[in-house]
Amino acid sequence: LHRGRGGNQRVHHRAGGELDDNVVGHVAARRIPRFACGNAVHDVHGLDICVDHAERRGQLAKAARDIRERDANKVRHAPSYISQPVQLTVKTVIGWRIFTQKGPCTVHARELPDAPTANTEPRSYGDAHLSRGERIVRSGNEVVVLGNTQARAVAEDPARFSSAVSRFMQLPNGLDGEEHERFRALIDAYLTPDALTPYAPAFREAARSVVADVQGAQLDADGGEVDAVATIGARYAVRAMLAWLGWPADMEDRLVDWVAENNAATRSGQLERTAAVAEAFDAMIHEAVDAAKESQTAKAADAAGQPSVTLQLLNDTSIGRHLEFNELVSVLRNWTAGDLSSMAYCVGGLLYALGNDAALQDRLRSGVSEREFTAIADEILRQDSPFVSNRRVTTCPVDLDGVELDEGQRVRIHWTAANRDPEHPSNLVWGAGPHACPGKY
Repeated sequence: LHRGRGGNQRVHHRAGGELDDNVVGHVAARRIPRFACGNAVHDVHGLDICVDHAERRGQLAKAARDIRERDANKVRHAPSYISQPVQLTVKTVIGWRIFTQKGPCTVHARELPDAPTANTEPRSYGDAHLSRGERIVRSGNEVVVLGNTQARAVAEDPARFSSAVSRFMQLPNGLDGEEHERFRALIDAYLTPDALTPYAPAFREAARSVVADVQGAQLDADGGEVDAVATIGARYAVRAMLAWLGWPADMEDRLVDWVAENNAATRSGQLERTAAVAEAFDAMIHEAVDAAKESQTAKAADAAGQPSVTLQLLNDTSIGRHLEFNELVSVLRNWTAGDLSSMAYCVGGLLYALGNDAALQDRLRSGVSEREFTAIADEILRQDSPFVSNRRVTTCPVDLDGVELDEGQRVRIHWTAANRDPEHPSNLVWGAGPHACPGKY
């Protein structure tokens, strides 16, 4: 019997004989927080028990999994702290530690629940693990951070969680420290409200043209449905980007097709497929840069007298020199290959949410301030974040909320899950820390 604030409750523990009714401890606990301790843990009224003895870890981890699977409907959890002594029953005292208020039980990254991310729907993936209290899991050799608090801790600690994770040049995403600050300042200058204002007419025209195309198209017979991401979001993202960068309009269809293939390749998790998609996009970037170099007079659509961003970038010396060609390609790849799909999902997600909320439609039509409009958009995107994940790598051994990470451990921040964490629903749509999204405006 476990006496907590919720009264007397019996918890039945059975796992193929691995656990029995031998009394091993009588622990007085006060305000004991819950800690995620991986497979080798069972939470009893806020107390966490984790395996300490190496020889018993695998065996007892299996027992813990069996408990969760077989007794899921039998175990009722009391509040997150208890005020009365409790009795805990396990088979062996040796090899187990009971942690109280002095600190969380820890588990090594390799002992985390295995939860492959490939071919998963981001919201369902995150919701499923968060509902089980799993805020840090493992996908192959990567540690996947799902909890909001844990994701923020990683993103805001670049000294221990480096962004230098790719073998390819990624500006500024793959940089740390002063080098990141230098290139980030260059890029931020193109994405301020003042810098974008001259392109606003072109962006509005892109939106109007996409809507006109949809209205004039032959819609499906069954209800006249339209794909908010592929038909509207992707088309708008491509047309707006072409206007901003000053790229040839005849690249539109190729870029729209590329967005679809890139999304499919990313979901597949196949490195060969994603590499082929990246190579195809680089070829288009080279084509656009060569065109800008030859003309030297490229203008952004409907932004009279304003040189295209590609041309501006070619002549940028804000870091004390011109960008080398591979650096130029990396920045443009980040703005385009990295953002086209995200923008398409943003637009599609917003339209889908509005299309299914008549009251919200009426509210927006009645007129709202820019601040309220932004807050509404951010909340919709928090619930259905298009920015799925970013990678990091540890620069030293790290204890992340009770999980031991070795130096060199690959870590993936799962933004979609972190934004939907029911215990900490703060908005991380635009990231956090020094790598927060510069394209928010």
